[in-house]
This record gives sequence, C-alpha cells and structure tokens, in this order.
Amino acid sequence: MKRYYDRGMTVLGGLVATLAMTVFLHVVLPLSGEDPSMLSRVFENLIDAGWLVGMLVHLFLGAVVFPLIFVNIRGRLPGPMWVRGTAWGAALWFVAEAVVVPLSGGGLFHATSGGLPVALLFLAAHLLYGASLGAIVRGMGVAVPAERGEAAAGPPR
Repeated sequence: MKRYYDRGMTVLGGLVATLAMTVFLHVVLPLSGEDPSMLSRVFENLIDAGWLVGMLVHLFLGAVVFPLIFVNIRGRLPGPMWVRGTAWGAALWFVAEAVVVPLSGGGLFHATSGGLPVALLFLAAHLLYGASLGAIVRGMGVAVPAERGEAAAGPPR
C-alpha cells in the first residue's frame, strides 16, 4: 500500500505543528529570561519588516513550505514518521542557527542573542515541531492499494 497526502491536510498539520512550536517558545523563553518576540524578530531583521510580518513569515514557512517539502522527502528519512519529522525539525534548526539567525544579526547559534541556552530552546522547539508534524502527517495519510503488478507494501512507518 502506498500513502498519499492531501496538500490541504498537510498544510493544516503544518499549522498545528507551527502553533505548538510557537506556544512552546512563548512559554519557555520568558522562563529563561528571554523575550518571546525573539521568534519573529529573526524574520523582522532579515526582511526589514515589523513584528506582524515576521510572525506571518514564520507561520507561512512552518505551515506551508516546510510541511510540503517534508512530505516529498519523507521516504528518504529513516524510522517511523514521528522520527522522520524529528530529523526534519533538527535539520531545520541547524539551517536556522547556522544561516538564518546569523543573517538576521543574532550570531551563529544565537551567539549575540542569548547564546547556547537560547539555541538549545530553539532546538527543543524545532524537535517538537518536527515530531508533531511527522505524527500528524502519519495520521492523515490515505493508504491506497498497490497497482496491478506491484507487490502490496506493508503499512508505512
């Protein structure tokens, strides 16, 4: 059996995962003495826009762009879907910390904006995002019987 994913449901899953990540950061950043607006500030600084635009970019990437990429590369990642999602979240975190945050003025791995503790909080948030996305996407897939001539595959992991 193959699994096919509806784009609309994938985006809905991405939105839920992005909201989980965003709420997590808005709870834990103040507990660590950091400003929760740090999340949107990365995009504000990168595209020279205000808080609302920064948050909309964050939501668009997390709800639309990254989930649609994920469902297209999920077969290349090992393990069950939540593990694949977690690996995807870790990859997104690495790119964010090594490229996006420095370009926005936060330094490599938040060196000039909270340091390693903040980078690790963002890692936890991205792992939550990825695991949530993988679990949600796994639950949304529609199994379709194999075409004639193909061996029926077992349930996707």
